[in-house]
Amino acid sequence: MIETNNNSTAPEYIFLVCLKYNKRILTKQPKQMTNHPTGNSINVFNLNELIENIKTLDKYMPSKLALQLPQLQQLYSKGTWHLEEVLKKKNTWSICVDTRQERYKSLGAFCSRIVGIMSGTNASPADIENAKSIVKKLKGIRLHKPNKKDIPNPEDPEAKKERSISRASFDSMYECFADLVSLLSMTEGYEPLNPEFTLEALELLKDQLLQANFSIDTAIANINTARINRNEFLYTEETGLVDIALHAKKYIKGVYGATSLEFKDINKIRFKNFR
Repeated sequence: MIETNNNSTAPEYIFLVCLKYNKRILTKQPKQMTNHPTGNSINVFNLNELIENIKTLDKYMPSKLALQLPQLQQLYSKGTWHLEEVLKKKNTWSICVDTRQERYKSLGAFCSRIVGIMSGTNASPADIENAKSIVKKLKGIRLHKPNKKDIPNPEDPEAKKERSISRASFDSMYECFADLVSLLSMTEGYEPLNPEFTLEALELLKDQLLQANFSIDTAIANINTARINRNEFLYTEETGLVDIALHAKKYIKGVYGATSLEFKDINKIRFKNFR
């Protein structure tokens, strides 16, 4: 038998190497996909944890109204409402993105059908050629659908750039379609009998495409407003949720002492200001 450098025979050596390799594969843990809550959510959730701990403290009797238990509970309820409002606005934005994508995705093919329909009317060859040029330009536009994980954020320059690229692609396609409809409205002899290709139907489609673009702007504005309201509620100095929670922790520290078991548990509950 062939001897290896480690005094094992070749078959034994190969077996040991394979065993070690397979063990390494089996014991290697796959990377876990995590979905961590945001800092805003953590602040609100931690307030609930603080409230539950306060319920067990018989010496918790602050004279300041904002620190009293009923007010803290109301503060938590309002905090969750603000989180939900932002989430609702994000979901509305996602629906608007999908709706716009659905309206525009087959527009190129539909416009090609319009050119075919023109051949069955009394439209002039010159008008048909002009329509072909517009449709060719329209079909050359590449639509940029926003990434669902990149919810619009006015403070993120990259997100703003991506939004501009996406908006420009849909605006350009709308403008081409509007040019085509305008051409058809001035084309003598364009009187199709197919209902979906009449000027009235095309004008309606044009309005729907424009509204699909505008709905994105409205959705983004609503997200930004909800974020501003949430941040003001959470981080306004002295009256924001985080500052009130921190004052409650300081009060507990004063009542029970920094080395007390009561405060040690409370001190583990973290709050972070983002302002």
